[in-house]
Amino acid sequence: MAWTRAAAPPPLILFEVLELPWLVLQLYAKDHPESHLAKLLGNAVCAHVTTEPPKDELRFWVTSTTLHRGVPERVHGLEFINQTDPMEHPPIWVALARQGRSIGVFGASYSHAWKDAVPEQTAFYVPDKFAPDNWASPARAVAYQKMLRLLSRLTDQGHGKTNARLRGSLAILHFLLSKLVQLHLGAIRYLTRGWKLRILESPRAFVSARLAFYEFVTLWKAFKPDFSLFATGALATAMHKGISPYLRALSRDRSAPATPMCLALDELNAEVGMLLEMAARDRATLVVASGYGQAQAPEHDAEPEFQRFWLLHNPTALTQWLGLQGRVTALPAMLPCATLWFRTDADRDSAIEQLSQLRNLGDDTPLFHVETGVRCISLKATPDHASVRDEHVLHRNADGSVRKLPIRALGLVKHSRRTLTGEHSPGGVLLVHQHGGTGATWVPDIAVSAIAPTLMQALGADVPPGMQPVCTALFEQMGCRNIPP
Repeated sequence: MAWTRAAAPPPLILFEVLELPWLVLQLYAKDHPESHLAKLLGNAVCAHVTTEPPKDELRFWVTSTTLHRGVPERVHGLEFINQTDPMEHPPIWVALARQGRSIGVFGASYSHAWKDAVPEQTAFYVPDKFAPDNWASPARAVAYQKMLRLLSRLTDQGHGKTNARLRGSLAILHFLLSKLVQLHLGAIRYLTRGWKLRILESPRAFVSARLAFYEFVTLWKAFKPDFSLFATGALATAMHKGISPYLRALSRDRSAPATPMCLALDELNAEVGMLLEMAARDRATLVVASGYGQAQAPEHDAEPEFQRFWLLHNPTALTQWLGLQGRVTALPAMLPCATLWFRTDADRDSAIEQLSQLRNLGDDTPLFHVETGVRCISLKATPDHASVRDEHVLHRNADGSVRKLPIRALGLVKHSRRTLTGEHSPGGVLLVHQHGGTGATWVPDIAVSAIAPTLMQALGADVPPGMQPVCTALFEQMGCRNIPP
């Protein structure tokens, strides 16, 4: 049964949990049969989500863009963070707003580029933390956006690890003090829920994720838009660090100390519980989705405990070496990558040519992996063992001679992190929970690019011609399970 104009469908909340795999979700529900996640699994329309790119090219910001815009990756063409957006394929919230629907957006990938596209119908709009500024709407959300950008290590190029941590800690302190002064204690109570004094030692990723979710819920309750989207990557971060021991444990000891991944799953469970309560009160539809998942990384006995690599710590030093001072801007990006934006394509091409002459000491391979966009590039240093040990690289001069350069001359610094135990894996999650649902229903696999048009049609909106066809099986299940108010 499709919705008619006379009987408007209930609100729809899209909760995008980046990189959530079915296996982890089902294991948690099995271990916690009374949990909110178990309840969700037992009363939802369920589907496996398929993705296009091969395993080694899975990136959440690309897959999220595919999910939001309803077109394949080869069509929207976005590959790296802060790449120039061609603005040809509007995301679902823009398409809905253009049809008069109220929308709320919080943290969706590439959302900052569309912040001016839906001003009149926007209930709230908090862009992703890769945004180049602190703009958010309404004005009360600006403080959250500023703090979340400062908390994120995604934007610390030019500041350094210690400086970024200090800035993040000061941002939290400033925010909490402002709430005390204004006597708005809800955020403080929510931030310390279940943690108490452990908040002082909690990972910043957990703190920022909890603050973001609190702000989303507060804004949603205030405006209750027709369509809202909230994206979180806190679980993905925890899985990269701890999915291997989590999956290896065939029977987990509940008395054992909580691991970061267990804490992240408990946090996700609490958030789903709050969303289920909100959905029940307003007969809203809750959709939980991920474009792809994670799996246990292959184990290698010889693999070191720490991975060593280089980061672009000082973009100014690199632009000076390129001879492009004042013509290049470093934009927020996912470490260890960096995004550089150029005034002209000629400047970009000049930089690419010069960067190609930087080679590793040991195997003479290019130092940088470079991806190209319109007036911008994405850089990732890929030093070999000899270069890492020597802290130098080779540069081929125009006359054919070769010289050694110290990495500090290029604005690079050494960095290390523990070897990640989780890696990206094809296959995402889609769960649709509606008022009146009486059990789990499985539908055939759905392409990530078919989610947006299907949700639009379920909301009674017209699907733009450029979007993928609607997933009929999912739409029929959503149509027959909905109960008009």
